[in-house]
Amino acid sequence: MRAVQTTFWSRRIEHGGETRRGKRKEARPVATKSALHVTLRAERARGKWSLLTKQNAEFIRELLVKASREWRVKVYEFANSGTHLHLLLKAETREGFANLLRVLGAQVATYVTRARRGNALGFRFWDLPAWSRLVETDFPIVRAYIIQNRLEAEGLIPYTPRRKKRLRGGRPQATAPFCRTLN
Repeated sequence: MRAVQTTFWSRRIEHGGETRRGKRKEARPVATKSALHVTLRAERARGKWSLLTKQNAEFIRELLVKASREWRVKVYEFANSGTHLHLLLKAETREGFANLLRVLGAQVATYVTRARRGNALGFRFWDLPAWSRLVETDFPIVRAYIIQNRLEAEGLIPYTPRRKKRLRGGRPQATAPFCRTLN
């Protein structure tokens, strides 16, 4: 098979979530010199399964600290919004990032739902594969967005509805309220 050379303009920077639905066999873009914005979403995480309950939030925070230390992934920001998690991180290796995503997703779902071997849920806890995007020049904007999510979840500031931005495929994507799009 012949290798395909990618140019600066054709490089993929997103993977997972709605953007890669039906196209999951491509490698997730990971750059060890750039930060990554990662989102794990579970609409089923409501009521006793909410990621914000005291027990669940404490478990998620401890797991994130332990796993990031074990796989040498630096976590710059973290927001638990009840139904989804936002992470701004930088991985030393692709394998470390993959291990962090695998363990975080699996152990959070298992702990929150109390699923055990032989007592399967029968459905997926997470809505879609984890969404990730390389963050290069917009690091301060993404960091502010994650901090805003955390403060909204804690009730310290009122929730601000996000505008919807259209992707090439026609699916809407949420954007931060303070980001301007250039036309």
